Amino acid sequence: KRQALHAAKLGLVHPRTHEEMMFEAPWPEDFAHLVEVLRSENKAY
Repeated sequence: KRQALHAAKLGLVHPRTHEEMMFEAPWPEDFAHLVEVLRSENKAY
């Protein structure tokens, strides 16, 4: 078990190059399942 916390998209500016960097990651399978369950229960998630 773990917390239901996930950053789907993170952005930052590199401290040396000042380049804007963006990182994206899909929801883990267990997190996606949790969202499906909550939505099926007519909750506002």
